[in-house]
Amino acid sequence: MIILYFLISSVLNQVSNNLSSVASLECNFSEALMFQGDTLNFTGNVYALKDKARIDVFEPEREIMVFRGDSVFVWREKTAQFFRREAPMIFYEILFSPANSYKVDSSRSGWVHISPIKSKLSYPLSVQFNKNLLPVKMKFFQESGSGEFTFTSYKLNKTYAEAFFSLDSFVVDKLQKADGD
Repeated sequence: MIILYFLISSVLNQVSNNLSSVASLECNFSEALMFQGDTLNFTGNVYALKDKARIDVFEPEREIMVFRGDSVFVWREKTAQFFRREAPMIFYEILFSPANSYKVDSSRSGWVHISPIKSKLSYPLSVQFNKNLLPVKMKFFQESGSGEFTFTSYKLNKTYAEAFFSLDSFVVDKLQKADGD
């Protein structure tokens, strides 16, 4: 039993070690978010560096989320809204250093069930990893509902301009284009 617990706990260390030489990561995602009897479906792309992430949502509406520290900055194109909120999870930590932020609660049927070390960080998650220890599915449950992400088409070590992870430059660019129309 102790050996099994050690093997399960080491999964997060293996994920961290496997991605230690990866500078950036990009992938497609789809998400089904269920709450109050409704299901919302989202699709888009995830871009992550070791200290920040960006999620571009294409459907159902265009929005961009930039994760820095414990904040997420959101731009909604349809309403031209820009706002900041506390991040429900630090996505780049799940990818690059999960052993520093999460602990393994259990592992069953290919799912690794993890919870944050610091309760403020996020809610418990369940993750399935591929043979390269990249997440392919992630589930979360919270009092208002649940969600399931699917990740595909990983690309590693692409180079991004610093401004790519800045909503300020994105919003300024959008406003300049709107003024020029």
